[in-house]
Amino acid sequence: MTVTGRKTSTSSAFRPIVLAWVMCTLTSLMGELAMLGLILLGAFVEPSERLGTLAVILVLTATFSGILSLAMLPFVLRSGRERVPGQVLIVSVVISLLPLLALIGLFLGASGN
Repeated sequence: MTVTGRKTSTSSAFRPIVLAWVMCTLTSLMGELAMLGLILLGAFVEPSERLGTLAVILVLTATFSGILSLAMLPFVLRSGRERVPGQVLIVSVVISLLPLLALIGLFLGASGN
């Protein structure tokens, strides 16, 4: 029940966990986009060690957020009465896995030098 006496349609734990899941997914996406921007910037400007370090920090941040997003996914699916649309789940999983692939690519690229 709310303050006005109306029934709520979802459980009280539904909104915070979904909000945290969405924020982790969006943080991962923003980290990926910023890293992509740095890669494109490196194509036009002389790459420096600082840009490389910033790219690694961004990919690590995106990876950590992606792992948190994937870890919260089962709780999001179990909480609440409303289902999360399938397309949203697929996009979220792809966004969360992309930084892991980028991190693996960075490690493989670094070991090849």
